[in-house]
Amino acid sequence: MQKYLYLFKKDLKFIAFELENLLDKFEDSVFFVTGGTGIIGKWMLETLCFLEERYRLNLKVYVLTRNKEKFFSQYPLFHGATESSSLAILRSPLKMFEVIVKGTWNVLECSRSWRPESILILSSGAVYGKQGKKFLEETDFGCINFSEPLSAYTMGKETGEHLAMLYFYTFQLPVKIARIFALVGPHLPLEGPFAIGNFIRDALKGGPIVIKGDGTPVRSYLYLGDLVIWLFKILLKGKAGEAYNAGSDKAISIKELAQLIADFAEKELRECKKIEILIQQNKTFSSASDVYVPSIEKAKKELGLKVFTPLEEAIQKTFYFYRLKGEGSKDEV
Repeated sequence: MQKYLYLFKKDLKFIAFELENLLDKFEDSVFFVTGGTGIIGKWMLETLCFLEERYRLNLKVYVLTRNKEKFFSQYPLFHGATESSSLAILRSPLKMFEVIVKGTWNVLECSRSWRPESILILSSGAVYGKQGKKFLEETDFGCINFSEPLSAYTMGKETGEHLAMLYFYTFQLPVKIARIFALVGPHLPLEGPFAIGNFIRDALKGGPIVIKGDGTPVRSYLYLGDLVIWLFKILLKGKAGEAYNAGSDKAISIKELAQLIADFAEKELRECKKIEILIQQNKTFSSASDVYVPSIEKAKKELGLKVFTPLEEAIQKTFYFYRLKGEGSKDEV
């Protein structure tokens, strides 16, 4: 298989170490992955390539992706892709909802005849809606504005989860759900809707780091290398018909996050003066919750999972990745 592309070899070795007790489940297995050029898809595929190279597991991987040209330029040994514009999806809430729901439905319907050993649906912590609670548990429900077009993503993910549960109860498909929260790491776009990516981009340029709101929202960030371990363990060890939060429970405000990145960049960029932080206080509508931090007790107790990489180290790795690759990268989601 093709060599890992951009990820640090140390990360891939650590992922392999954490998955070693599950290697028997990988051996002679077939994986079908959708979204191969997305942030998570890249990490999953590079991990599978590394596992195959290291352990000779006789893996077979089939991939469905929206960007065929980009995928083949990176993973020429994989086949099977469809085309669509991710930018168009982001511009059109209706299209976003349609892609999420139809995509999930199609995979579930195909699974009725494939009868895979395990199915992992990647959902989002956004399904909890607006919450005042600090640590969101899998049994929590929040408020969603059904009349707001920007709720399309949340509603799409909720509908996808409901479909998965219907197929679990009706056809006994071994469906597991991962509700993914905020992430950081190589391949995270520096341009776009991710505050931590924007902050790292600003820091790479010497500042200022721009906070569009007031800096008070609270988030947590799981390193993408950690997420890969979580997803494979949920897929291979999780209970069918269950949802698991996948994220960090280490809370931090957006303002504190910006300061953490600024402090690191000031030390790293020797030619850089003090990096300024600008708080714009914009009150533009946002569907995001003021507090977006998961409880990960279920994943800890049932699957033995934890946050492996401290936020400071995750920021450092992401920063170095984009310095090597060239600042201002615009990887697609």
